[in-house]
Amino acid sequence: MTDGPNEDAALTRLWRSLGRDRAAVLHAREARAAREARAVKAPKPPEPVTPAKPATAKPAARRAATKPAKRSGVRVTVDPDASIPRPVSVFYPAPTPPPTTDAHRVPGFAPCRCCGGAVRPVHVAYHGPWRTHPGDCERLAGDAPARLMVAASVLGVGEVAHQDADLVSATRFRVHTYADVHPEPTWSGPPSQAWGHVDRAALREALLDVPLLRAEHGYDPARCVTGGCAWCGREESRSWHADGHVWADGTEAPLCAGCHGVYVAHGEPGANLWAAQREGIAEAVTGVPVQMGESAPAGLLAYAEVAGDFTAGGQPWEHLPAEAVEAYRWATWGRFDGRYAPPEHRAEAVARAAEREAAREAKQAEREAEEAARADVHGFGRNR
Repeated sequence: MTDGPNEDAALTRLWRSLGRDRAAVLHAREARAAREARAVKAPKPPEPVTPAKPATAKPAARRAATKPAKRSGVRVTVDPDASIPRPVSVFYPAPTPPPTTDAHRVPGFAPCRCCGGAVRPVHVAYHGPWRTHPGDCERLAGDAPARLMVAASVLGVGEVAHQDADLVSATRFRVHTYADVHPEPTWSGPPSQAWGHVDRAALREALLDVPLLRAEHGYDPARCVTGGCAWCGREESRSWHADGHVWADGTEAPLCAGCHGVYVAHGEPGANLWAAQREGIAEAVTGVPVQMGESAPAGLLAYAEVAGDFTAGGQPWEHLPAEAVEAYRWATWGRFDGRYAPPEHRAEAVARAAEREAAREAKQAEREAEEAARADVHGFGRNR
């Protein structure tokens, strides 16, 4: 920009343009305010309110009688199962509230977290606010079957095996820790005895079901109500299975646990097709599968095939000749260097197989000598 008249003219044009822009802005603001004023509507009149019907108050005693009493705890509904006709509700006791006392602050004895017996304040293990006997009680706190074993011994109920204690704890009676049933780690009354919180009568009653539980879970052999095994004839087994076999009179003939496993491994042939089950019966006798291209002995019959003419004494394979069964087992076990023989009979099976092979070679050499003697007529069969 230069000095003089030109500068005055430029300034004049600049001020005029600014004045026009300011006037346009003011005009736009006035127009917007007018539109907003016209857009304001009058408020709607309030709607008439209909009076509500007076509620009839029910007596408090009647409401209290209709409502069930509340119980502390959690109710869990189990989904229906094929063996359960309807859903089962299992009630779990409410968790114990957090303790308000602390065994750390007690100068004298305090209850053990596991057994509830008295614990000295020295040389002791702590679990939160609780004292615990160091050693056994520390290990028992997380082992319910072991707690049952110790509690039964201390309370004079009897000695219980760990397997039986596991069954009882899972199905009949569970020995809880002292902390599970007593919320406070200190005594407010007289001191308790070790395992005194366990119901001795309930524990003794639960242990009476041990034989039944062992039979139900297959820990002890049991008899079948329809007879012995249709294959081997044994009368006691850990489990029994109905695979369609029948006795001569048409009643159901079960299979024991061992024979059932072999029957399933062979494709479960027709129960009335005994010829198709012959290889499976041979494997059940020896424990060795029949090799490809071989066949089982024709006289290897199942117990159900001869049960009408023979009554076994309850032991497996008593309906077959004992000598034949033993010879067939040793001959089968001795093959393939005793690979399929039971470990306790492997060495003897290999030795027997070596003796049979030596005897076979001796007979073969004897036959060859006899043939050579017959061919030696007038000395023509002699080697030159």
